[in-house]
Amino acid sequence: MNKKYGVSWLLAVTAMFILPLVAAAADKTVYLPIIGNATGYKISDTGPAGGKVFFVSSDGLHGLEATSGRSISQDYKLWYNGAYITTNAKRGGVNAGQLNTERIINHQGAGDYAAQLCANYQGGGYGDWYLPSKEELNLLYLQKDVVGGFDDVHYWSSTEINNLDAWTQYFLNGFQSAYQKNVWRRVRCIRAF
Repeated sequence: MNKKYGVSWLLAVTAMFILPLVAAAADKTVYLPIIGNATGYKISDTGPAGGKVFFVSSDGLHGLEATSGRSISQDYKLWYNGAYITTNAKRGGVNAGQLNTERIINHQGAGDYAAQLCANYQGGGYGDWYLPSKEELNLLYLQKDVVGGFDDVHYWSSTEINNLDAWTQYFLNGFQSAYQKNVWRRVRCIRAF
């Protein structure tokens, strides 16, 4: 043993480093550092509600999933509930469709129309499905081959333009355009996780 450090140094090192390791081993609890993201999602994964993931955050923990295949949300629906009213569903961006859907339903009430269809959907045991915003619908279009089940037709977004019109996206070429709310268009529901 090195005479410079002596026995007291050895006892101090043992008390600081070795005894805690022995105590942890006796406890049988193993603490390991978390490296990376063990529960992260990537595009094309099956989401928490059983849909197809089409958008993920940079950490892989959050994202958007769409109803998969030809499910209930492939129906043709009107955007409005029989009256041309302004709903103020004008939010854009990721996760904006949820607020838009709530606004549409709050202003139009119960009925058989696009936003209500998504709000009523219970896929995977989750009740937080919604009609995508204009931007979310475009993200869905960009991953349409991964998600699958689309036809080359127009799909409704939840983004309103005015009391007469709302945004749609044509899934043949990605072109977004305004349509009157009383036109029958396809619906694809999504949810955030």
